[in-house]
Order: sequence, then C-alpha cells, then structure tokens
Amino acid sequence: MTEFLTDHGVIVAVVCALIAVAYGVLTTTQLLALSPGNDEMQRISGAVQEGARAYLNRQYTVIAAVGVVLFVALFFIQDASVAIGFLIGGLLSGAAGYIGMNVSVRANARVAESARGGISPALKVAFRGGAITGMLVVGLALFGVAAYYGILTAFFDKSQKDAVDALIGLGFGGSLISVFARLGGGIFTKAADVGADLVGKVEAGIPEDDPRNPAVIADNVGDNVGDCAGMAADLFETYAVTAVAVMLLGVLTFQEQTAVALYPLVLGGAAIVASIIGTFAVRTTTGNVGRALYQGVIVSGISAAIAVYPITGWRMDDLTFRSAEGALTVPSVMDLYLCSLVGIAVTALLLLPMVRAGGQVPAMAPSEAASGAADGQRFALVIGVSNSDDARFKDLSYADSDARALASVLVDPTRGRCARENVRLLTSDGSSSLPTKNNIFREMQWLRANSGPNDLILVFFAMT
Repeated sequence: MTEFLTDHGVIVAVVCALIAVAYGVLTTTQLLALSPGNDEMQRISGAVQEGARAYLNRQYTVIAAVGVVLFVALFFIQDASVAIGFLIGGLLSGAAGYIGMNVSVRANARVAESARGGISPALKVAFRGGAITGMLVVGLALFGVAAYYGILTAFFDKSQKDAVDALIGLGFGGSLISVFARLGGGIFTKAADVGADLVGKVEAGIPEDDPRNPAVIADNVGDNVGDCAGMAADLFETYAVTAVAVMLLGVLTFQEQTAVALYPLVLGGAAIVASIIGTFAVRTTTGNVGRALYQGVIVSGISAAIAVYPITGWRMDDLTFRSAEGALTVPSVMDLYLCSLVGIAVTALLLLPMVRAGGQVPAMAPSEAASGAADGQRFALVIGVSNSDDARFKDLSYADSDARALASVLVDPTRGRCARENVRLLTSDGSSSLPTKNNIFREMQWLRANSGPNDLILVFFAMT
C-alpha cells in the first residue's frame, strides 16, 4: 500500500475530490426537484436570485480585471507555473462561490416550503443545500491542488519543491477572490440592512424583513453573496493555502519529499469520504437540530479517525530530516496520528455550544375540540399584542383547551414570547366551541384600528 500511495497518491486525492463534486451535483439535482413553494414564495425568491446574480456578475467582472493584471505580472515577478497556479486558484474559488450562491438562493424557498411538514424535512433540505457548497469548496480545492501538483511533477518534470512553490500561486489566486467576495458581500449586506431598518421601519412604518421593502430584498441578496459566495471563497482559500503550507513544510523538513508532499492530499481525500458518510447521519425525529448536526460531526470524526492512522503509517513511517543539526527527534506515526485526533476533537468541541443551545422545537397539533361544529371549518385563534396597556388584553378568555395550551407556549418567558397580560384569546360566539370566521374578522379589524406600529401581533390558526 505504501508503494501504491507513492505512485498513485495524486490519483487517489483527485478521485476523492471528484467524488465530492459529484455529491454536490447529485444533491443539487435532488434539491432543485423539490417544490419551490407557492407563487408569492417564488416571486420573492426570484427577486433575491436576480439581485444576487446581478451583484455577483458585477463583482466578478471587477475581480477579473484585477486578476488579469496580477496574472501578467506574475509571469515576470515569478514564472509561468506560479502565474498559471494563480489563474487556477482564482477560477476554482470563484466557481465554488458562484455555484454555491446559485444553489443557496434556490434552496431558501424550498426550505420554507418543506418546513410546512415540520422540523425534520426542513432540516433535511436546509442541510443538503449547505452541504452542496461545502462539498464543492473542498472538492474543487483538493482537485486544484492535487491535479496541478500531479501535472507539474509527472508531465513537466518539476521537483517536489518547485511544484509546491507553484502551488503558492494557486493559494494566492484563491485569496484574491476571498478578499473581494467576503468583504464586498459583507459591506453590501450591512448597507442594505441599515437601509431596510432606517427607511423601512422608522420612516415608512414597514415591518422588518417585509418583502414590500426593496431594501429587504437587497439585504437578502447581500446575505447570499456574502455568507454563501463570500464564505465559500474564504473557505476555499483557507483549505487550499493550508494544504499547500503543509506540503511546503514537509518538503523543506524531510528527505522523503514525495511522501510528505502527498500525505496532506491523501488525508484530504479520506476526510472528504468521511464527511460524505457523516451527511447521512444528520437527521432528527424530535426537532433537536443541534443534536442532529452533532451526529454528523461524530460519524464523520470517527470515520476520519479510522482512516487517518493507516494512511499515516503508509506515508509517514521512517522519516528522516534533511538537516540533522541538534538533537532532533523524528515524529513517529503515533505522534502524527495524535495530532490529527487533536484537530478532530477541537472541531467537535467548537460545535458543542451550538448543540447545547440547539434545544428542541415543540410540535403544535391542530385543535380537536371542534368535533361538534355545525357550519364547516373552525379555527382556534390566538392573538398576542406586545407594548399595549389596553385593559381588554388583561381579561383573558379561553376558547378551548388547545388554545390554553398554545397560550402557555406563547407567554412562556423562557422562550422570549409576549408577557401573559398582553395575550388576547378569542372567545366563541356561543354557537360553537371555537370562534367563527366572522368573530375572527371582527377581531382583526379591531387590531388594525387599535394596534400601533411597534406592536407585535402573533396569530395562530389551527384548522380542524
């Protein structure tokens, strides 16, 4: 196996990278086959998609102009291999961000539509939408680093040191896209967010995140180009630069340059396979999203830990330093393996607060108290108004047991809902156990006439 990884380590890494890309393509196809929701959801989602495309196209046009200048300059400052690496890094980083952004803006409406069925289907769609970007980032980054390294060493007779030096240009290309995409998207979304808050809420009286406010669409555009495309480019740069840095340190430190150069590439391929395995463990039947995500981390971590030890033994056994000055001890296979376990453990611990805060989303069942209703559909309606001192909100009446149960959830102080004295429950008109539609319409008219622009209105309909 040691000889196989020495001869074909690049191929193993490239194949694993292509598996990640294939996972992203397949998952994208499955995601886009889901329902995008009703016409209103599609209209809002379409506006965000249009804005995100326009912004990213404009941003990448500017980046391309800067990139061309740097590409030409690198031919004279460094050499052709570094310049080509810079081009590869920029193109792959931009592709990961652009594809991830286009998937995310389409996944948003599908997550909202799937949420009609509960937390479990919503988590499934949301996680798959995010996993597409994640897999494309690591897949394209590993593919770029491994394939370019393999081409330089196999077809252009570059030494391991010269090939790794050329890969520094690849990391530089990813960094260029990262700076523009991350900072540009962040500035854009903050400006739009402030615009939505000040103009929409304060001056026009439009609620926050109401799609009638164009700044809200711009805010969502900024979230997607900054947090999706920008983050993808940022992670691409981090992944590629980290891999190249480890390869560079290896060839500068040890005599076995081929082994130490391929070691991080093969490890990256194994980690991709482990991550794909972990995605199938992210599921919940109880509504605990944090626990579901941590299940994926645990499965991925265990799978990676199992794979890392034999790879380390095959690649990093019997190493020797290039210079033997001083009493230096060559790290053993177990030393390197323990380092990898520390990395896995730290990653898991960083996610632990999210799991502890994830909680469990309570399920609310429709009312069962309307079995004696005489004139069609009935509704259990709970309306809560905050920031109101009206005496009518302090005289609580309960339509039925389900409304009382729902009210207890709405006024639970641990969940940050309304205070109990500001919760208004509709009563029936005496002809049935639940309020009629006319009763509901009268209440809504009263709210429109008596509620202020800072009032929070919570409406719950349980159709039976």
